[in-house]
Amino acid sequence: MNDRITPTQARGVARVQELLNACAAVVDEVGIERLTTNLVAERAECSIGTLYRYFPDRTAVLRALGLRHFDEIHTRMREVLRWTEPDVAGYRTLLDRLAIDFLEWHQKTPGSPALGYGYLFDLPISEAEAALLGGVLRAGEVPRLMAAREIAQFFVPEGPAFRQLASDIEFVLMIAFSLIERASAYRLSGRDSEPCYERAKRTLETTNMVLVLRFEELMRGSRDEAQLERLADALMQEMPIDLDN
Repeated sequence: MNDRITPTQARGVARVQELLNACAAVVDEVGIERLTTNLVAERAECSIGTLYRYFPDRTAVLRALGLRHFDEIHTRMREVLRWTEPDVAGYRTLLDRLAIDFLEWHQKTPGSPALGYGYLFDLPISEAEAALLGGVLRAGEVPRLMAAREIAQFFVPEGPAFRQLASDIEFVLMIAFSLIERASAYRLSGRDSEPCYERAKRTLETTNMVLVLRFEELMRGSRDEAQLERLADALMQEMPIDLDN
């Protein structure tokens, strides 16, 4: 998108959103691998030249859709933080709420598999992408790190505790993303994805239990045997993944 125009007028902004809506519809119909710019332009009822004004190829339009999804999820995350207390109970509630919201959002949102396209969560946002899409997107930010740091800063100040908490949140984000990618593969292949979403929910519940225990230790500045036993119990309850189903 580096050499494409930035939609400074309302009409241009609306056109970009129309193209991304069309991309989402095509993803749900044919999957990411079979998506083409021609299919997107056709669904948006515009010429291929119009699409190329904003996106040079299918990679750019898919990544833009994924970044729009991230912007939406990040905005919802900030809304949850507004009603959260910066303590252990608040941390537990936040993790559970975000996990549920994320899973529900992914099941209901058109084109949600694009959220993971091209290692979206791990690559920095370019200046062109931030200018094209706006919202919470900031050039140079890595989406996964951006979300993890904002949550960590809400609960602890800068320093060793902040770095540990941010690392823990990055960990659960990567787990959530991996589980959702599996559900996406089932969904796009036409198979029943509901068991995948249910497994993701239960696995995230277990992971969140572990992270809350770690946060309690972080706030207390020490650990004890009882905490270690609770951690072991939480890990033992995690469901194994059945690769055949």
